Amino acid sequence: MSGTSAFIEHGKILGEVVHVTVRDDGAGMDAETLTKIFDPFFTTKFAGRGLGLAATRGILDSHEGQLRIETEVGLGSRFTFFLPIQEDARPSSIKADLAVGLGRFGNRDVLVVDDEQPIRTILTKHLSEVGFNVHLASDGKEALAKAAEIGSALSLVVLDITMPGRSGIEIWSELRKTRAELPIIISSGHPEEALEQLDGWNSARDGFIQKPYRNQTLLEEVASLLGPDES
Repeated sequence: MSGTSAFIEHGKILGEVVHVTVRDDGAGMDAETLTKIFDPFFTTKFAGRGLGLAATRGILDSHEGQLRIETEVGLGSRFTFFLPIQEDARPSSIKADLAVGLGRFGNRDVLVVDDEQPIRTILTKHLSEVGFNVHLASDGKEALAKAAEIGSALSLVVLDITMPGRSGIEIWSELRKTRAELPIIISSGHPEEALEQLDGWNSARDGFIQKPYRNQTLLEEVASLLGPDES
């Protein structure tokens, strides 16, 4: 494909790589559009949030991956993702270590808000294993209702930023109106810097984990916000 192209990289990838190519026959992009496609909330469509490619960039960054974009106006675009293949080097004892360090969170109530059922299932498993009572919501409306139902017993919210209907940012703002000091962890595919510009963002009570994340990353963020249960 001739036309406009770009290459996003983090130095030379050493060792084996896996690559995936996605191609479409849409309108294509000119050079000006290509410089903006990774900006959060930028979109060329009438509908949508403009977070898909920003999330993709965040995922690639977290894995030190590379991306080649080839596009031509009127002919479509081709995206090729390159990711290094790495062996899982996590020690087998890590789960036990985390359970020892975080097991004192017993009987605290946490609300998990995510529109993807598999993610809700996984988070329920991990948070239950370290003693939390886990409540679930699949969208913003349900999240606000569950938070009101749990009331002052609610100790933590894990909140996805991109959901149908009301976004995670809107829910974060609503929760802050009634629970200014409630610890809230936002999960997102794009960098934390975009969230730090929010009015009222406070790293002492607001946490962030970038998708995709490991169980260890989630639990460490939980520990940094809550600390151990002294009861």
